[in-house]
Amino acid sequence: MKPVLIRLHRWVTLVLLVPIVFLIVTGGILALQPMVQDLTSGPALERPVPVGEAAALLRAVDGAAQARALRFEAPGTLVLEFSRQGVRAVHAFDMATRRDLGPRAEGAQVFHTIGSLHKHFVLGLEWLVEVATHALVGVLLIGPLLAWPRLRNTVAGWHMALGWGALPVAGVIAVTASLLALGVGTGGVPQVDRSAGRLALPQALEAAARDHGLTHIERATTRQRVTVVLTGRAGDDPVTLVVTRDGITPMAGNLPLLEALHRGTW
Repeated sequence: MKPVLIRLHRWVTLVLLVPIVFLIVTGGILALQPMVQDLTSGPALERPVPVGEAAALLRAVDGAAQARALRFEAPGTLVLEFSRQGVRAVHAFDMATRRDLGPRAEGAQVFHTIGSLHKHFVLGLEWLVEVATHALVGVLLIGPLLAWPRLRNTVAGWHMALGWGALPVAGVIAVTASLLALGVGTGGVPQVDRSAGRLALPQALEAAARDHGLTHIERATTRQRVTVVLTGRAGDDPVTLVVTRDGITPMAGNLPLLEALHRGTW
């Protein structure tokens, strides 16, 4: 049995070496995004903002409805991520005066490009990314079955030692990636019709307030071009809502935790 596992471990890694290394490198770059954002941002606003106030503020500072994401910082700053002719940029605005405080050096365009490559590889080869993700889980599961770590100053010794040492983190990243790719724990997020057109953030906020009682907003993010994920409160209850032109779905299940574990932000 062990010789079979050794061959499987070796040949799966060799055959899928390029996409696996590609996933590791692009994922490592993306792991820097929260750190960059922390370095360039202020503390989060202590209280969520009323939906009506947030929608009015958005319409005042973003008349062309180009904002794809928002968050709030203390003492009173609105931070928006824009997509203008395919180029991402982050700007901060004073909530009281609505004055543009200038761009933020968060590398939004760089991380957007790397994130797209990480998910879709090249030439739209999403299936290859998914296969490599599941294969990496298999490789990581087989590895510990082959040998206990031995402190020997050889290539094989270092390989086993590094493999065992990195297993907890690498295992979490690979397993959560595989689960997300399979749609496990998505909390009932609906299938997205990308031909339906993008929903502007003010429209998403107002629809969530009208149909699902959203009263306050903490942050919003546009995904897959046509889906807006809102995090806020409905009265005293924290809620996360997925808003599309077809309807609104409360997000349940483990998706936020899985994503936080996968991205290393938990």
